[in-house]
Amino acid sequence: MQKIYWQAHRGGAYEMPQNTIASIKYGWDLDAIVEVDIRTTKDNKIIILHNNTLKDTTNAPEEYCDIDVKNLTYEEIYQFDAGVTFDKKYKGERIPLLTDLFKLMQQNKKRQLYLDLKDVNLKDLANLIKEYKVEEQCIFCHCDISNCIEIKNYVDIRCMLWIGGSEKEIINKFETIKKSKFFGTNQVQLHLNSQDKEKEWIYDLSIEFLQYALKETKKYSIDLELFPWEIKENNIKEMLDMKFTWFCTDYPMQFRTILKNYFKKEV
Repeated sequence: MQKIYWQAHRGGAYEMPQNTIASIKYGWDLDAIVEVDIRTTKDNKIIILHNNTLKDTTNAPEEYCDIDVKNLTYEEIYQFDAGVTFDKKYKGERIPLLTDLFKLMQQNKKRQLYLDLKDVNLKDLANLIKEYKVEEQCIFCHCDISNCIEIKNYVDIRCMLWIGGSEKEIINKFETIKKSKFFGTNQVQLHLNSQDKEKEWIYDLSIEFLQYALKETKKYSIDLELFPWEIKENNIKEMLDMKFTWFCTDYPMQFRTILKNYFKKEV
């Protein structure tokens, strides 16, 4: 049975209040590598938050909603609930500090994190990773290869280049990074955007291109990760048939169930 590695995007953005301790533990409990987004506050604290404001994921009042978090202290940010807007049962969740997660990782070396750069000084991030000794448990990720190259100057860490956009943009960027022999990264992630949901294959990137990309990355021992924005079980099983072993999902429980059903046929 092949080992499948998979990422719980923001902890599972459609199943849990994203980028919270609850979602992060949820992803870990499902054996996922959890992805979080990192930003810096006014008082130079690295926090876990995707957008640059509190508007969409907290109950922050109107006067705070449109303020960039880089202009707020962590004490100001911490007062607002980051779980209740998703579901009342998560009332009391707060936007965590990156160090909160590092402490949890120190308790269990199997816990891993993708760190998706939003607004953080890379040298500061590297120093924090080294301080908590979680180098082997972290994977840095960004859409700009120069950031992957830069952080490797400060800390020995795995890096992933994620590639999004239109079908043409993704293919062009993949070809560009291929020409460099994937210099600066250990993994490449391709976004699979949904197009016609009535079709047998619903994603914009063709099966033929994915097979080609897998062959090319294998030449350089680069992991190729697929991120289907929407899940169609038959298509996921096709990817498994093609021997893809790295995935990303916003639906960790649903994805895990598909994996269980798929591998039952081998038992």
